[in-house]
Amino acid sequence: MKKNWKVILVELIVVFSGVYLAFLLSEHQQSKSSEREQQKILTSIKYELEGFRVFMPSQADFMQGQLDEWNTYQGADSFPNFYSWRFIEPQYDYHIIEYALNMESSEIIDLQLYENLSKIYNIIRRLEHAERRLTKFSDAYRSIPPDLSRQSSEYQMLLWENKLTFYRVRSAAADRVSIKSDLGKVSDDVLTVLNTYFDPAKLEKLEIELIRRYYSNLIVDKESDFQEGVAKITNEFPRFSEAEVRKILLEND
Repeated sequence: MKKNWKVILVELIVVFSGVYLAFLLSEHQQSKSSEREQQKILTSIKYELEGFRVFMPSQADFMQGQLDEWNTYQGADSFPNFYSWRFIEPQYDYHIIEYALNMESSEIIDLQLYENLSKIYNIIRRLEHAERRLTKFSDAYRSIPPDLSRQSSEYQMLLWENKLTFYRVRSAAADRVSIKSDLGKVSDDVLTVLNTYFDPAKLEKLEIELIRRYYSNLIVDKESDFQEGVAKITNEFPRFSEAEVRKILLEND
């Protein structure tokens, strides 16, 4: 007995609806999974960039101070201890940034963020190159035997080589200062963009975690030292007041 065409139509609609709902559910689950993966990657990128933003300026200042001291020896026949400056790689943690740049999918890292992370990546590679040069030149220092006559050609040759090496070390150190400063500034700029990818509550939670991670040892006996540290943190994380920073640190103690 043939089925009524209305019955057949209803069955087709039921089957189609079931398939379509299954498809929508699958799409929804994939979307939620992609969103969770995006948040994990963006959170890790924020942690890496915050490290550069917070610590690169002070490291650049320290290197500049060392360079200023070295420059006082310019033209002298004696040298400070520049030959112990060596950098064992890797010095910097940027593996999530590198991972994100190598991703084929644009659903997690869009073009704007990709371009910003590429800037950071290139600066880090320049910094690593400068530190390799600094290590290479530091290793090139040649010790002059104390009993070697200053009038001997061997002494003069060693002295000339060390002066050239010292010049190269100062040049690489100056590059390191400039690049570290750039890395801190560009990281700050990129974080301004990256922070828009988080909702305000999530962003606040992440930055509280960063404060606790970076400054967990700030609890000191002298109130003046503690206050100085609180002021520094407030300057680095301006969304928090000094009272809020104090509360974050004391709750972490």
